[in-house]
Amino acid sequence: MLRKIVALSVFAVLCLAVAGRAEDEKNVVGTWVPAEGTMAGKEMPADVLKTTKLTLGDGKYTVNTGGETESGIYKLNQKAKPKTVEITHGEGPQKGKVTKAIYELKGDTMKVCYNLKGDDFPKDFTSTEENKYLIFVYKRQK
Repeated sequence: MLRKIVALSVFAVLCLAVAGRAEDEKNVVGTWVPAEGTMAGKEMPADVLKTTKLTLGDGKYTVNTGGETESGIYKLNQKAKPKTVEITHGEGPQKGKVTKAIYELKGDTMKVCYNLKGDDFPKDFTSTEENKYLIFVYKRQK
């Protein structure tokens, strides 16, 4: 009887862990447009923001910026503090490269801080001339 209780408890914990991991996976699905952006501590030009669109779903992404398209795969880790996303570029100018980023998801707003060098995950949402991080605050397109 004790083994059954332990087995059921372990099963319940695993189900909760999988459900928790999948929550952000479901919530990021859709099309996102940047409301604001910062690169190397400087505000992104409005024309870049207006011509950028990010589509996420099933672990795949496509981003279109001013007519240039890039696609690839992403892997979220919402257990990390801060939450992380590893992006593997499949097509486009970054093909074959890996970008490490952190993200924050609140309703229809998603904030992402990208380390374009790919060597490590950012520790916080701070973009400076020294670290050259790219930060976008995306809004879900309806």
